[in-house]
Amino acid sequence: MEISIHALTVDRVEDFLAFFDGPAFSDNVEWSGCYCFFPYHDPTTGPWGARSATENRQARIDGVNDGTVSGLLAYHEGEVVGWCNVNRRDAYPHPQSPAWRRGHDWRNTLFHHRPRLPQPGHCRSVAGSSLRGLC
Repeated sequence: MEISIHALTVDRVEDFLAFFDGPAFSDNVEWSGCYCFFPYHDPTTGPWGARSATENRQARIDGVNDGTVSGLLAYHEGEVVGWCNVNRRDAYPHPQSPAWRRGHDWRNTLFHHRPRLPQPGHCRSVAGSSLRGLC
């Protein structure tokens, strides 16, 4: 299975949204409204549970547009099959965020792949290899 990794950029935000609007959490609907924005949430602005999926989706779009959020998309045959939320530690607004754990300046807060993706370990391996260059 050939996987290519690409940074989440303005020209790839629609691919990210299609992944999160569709297959990303088709097996876990409770997480489907996160849009991988949780690590960026500042709890001093209100509880995470009070945020809607629409707010998280728009916050992700805004963050990509202004360069404050980042990550890596994994593609197979032109389709997004995986996502890795990665950014500099100082990009996360609150020290209680899971991103603020000890270690490198870069944080990988989540890797998620499409349900029933053949050889998901391979996809994680490729993403991990890409992340090593950041640390």
